[in-house]
Amino acid sequence: MIYDFSYESSSGDLFKFGSESLWPEDDQFRSMEYSTVSSGHRILGFYRAITKFTVPVTVHSDSEADAVAKCNELMAIGAIDRGRLTPGTLRCGPYKTQGYITAVEFDASNDVYGLVTNAKLTIVMEDPTWTMEETRSFIKNKLNSESIDSEWLDYPRDFPYDYMHIDHSWQAISNPGPLPCPPRITIYGFAENPTVRIGSNTYQVNTTVPIGSRLVIDSRSKEVYEISRTGALTNKLDKRRRGAKGEGAYVFEKVPVGRSLVTFDGSFGFDVTLIHESEMPPFYTKGV
Repeated sequence: MIYDFSYESSSGDLFKFGSESLWPEDDQFRSMEYSTVSSGHRILGFYRAITKFTVPVTVHSDSEADAVAKCNELMAIGAIDRGRLTPGTLRCGPYKTQGYITAVEFDASNDVYGLVTNAKLTIVMEDPTWTMEETRSFIKNKLNSESIDSEWLDYPRDFPYDYMHIDHSWQAISNPGPLPCPPRITIYGFAENPTVRIGSNTYQVNTTVPIGSRLVIDSRSKEVYEISRTGALTNKLDKRRRGAKGEGAYVFEKVPVGRSLVTFDGSFGFDVTLIHESEMPPFYTKGV
């Protein structure tokens, strides 16, 4: 299967495969393998180790000079990332992951000065999980009209008191995936001891977020940090409300499958980014 993917180095250089000049000749990324944890004859768990993919690539060129330039570019594609020990980002459709290009091998039977050159890339991933992010914004002191649905319609008959739901600091978020997914919560200052409740779990950090700064709770990387208006990062992990997984106050709790109510006191704005995880890139139409 021929499909499109791109590799962006940590320095921002972007290489798109599936264009007129660089064609992947196989779909190696749509494969996965788990290792097992066992005791005796029983499987106790599964994990994915560091994974290596070999991707055949065809380099199309218009001239000898173009062929040389493209082959040299291919050779240098992962050098900066390896030197920095900072992985590049691979994308396939809306999903992405991180990895290093550790080898480029040219086919000895090809002439690199010809119009078509065959090569192989070796890409190594510490975590071969692919992710897709979906962000929902929650506005300070404002009710999003999308949160009003049939669950909270006014009572169908007249009563002396209005029975409509009037809490302006609740909304809902949906996780349509097959599994719970980790959220990234970004809180915008000013906020004092910001607290967000998603479903049955409370996410709270006991700190003051100044105006112009933002506080990030990243459940996937297990980090809590503040980004100042100048871009400086401050670790706030020790300020989190401590709790255990599944007990209702765990700051890194995953968002369950389905629809969850989101409540807060309305004094600050924030984003909730659901990080959907996949063992491999899902299949797409149009050759992706």
